[in-house]
Amino acid sequence: MWIGYVSDKYLYLQSSVDQGKTFSPAVKVNSVQEVIAARDESRPKIGIDKQGTIYVTWTSDIPNAKERHNGNIRFSRSTDGGKTFSEPGTVNDENPEVAGHR
Repeated sequence: MWIGYVSDKYLYLQSSVDQGKTFSPAVKVNSVQEVIAARDESRPKIGIDKQGTIYVTWTSDIPNAKERHNGNIRFSRSTDGGKTFSEPGTVNDENPEVAGHR
């Protein structure tokens, strides 16, 4: 089981092998602080493939955006079981001030 949470503008992940009785130490996904949407349907998403690669996506809010629900879709992955994560990248290529992303 994997959980993600945001604290102080960082995204953290933890895992449990005993159905949530205990969790691994938290691992920071993003190395640079950013405003992360972590509410309602905008929560970070976690996926794991058959080889154990962990994929994480989240929305980075745009401060003072002209329209609601606008942000950049961010992505990172771990190929070592969640010990470290790649430097996050932005998935969308258009101006999120124009096209809403969540």
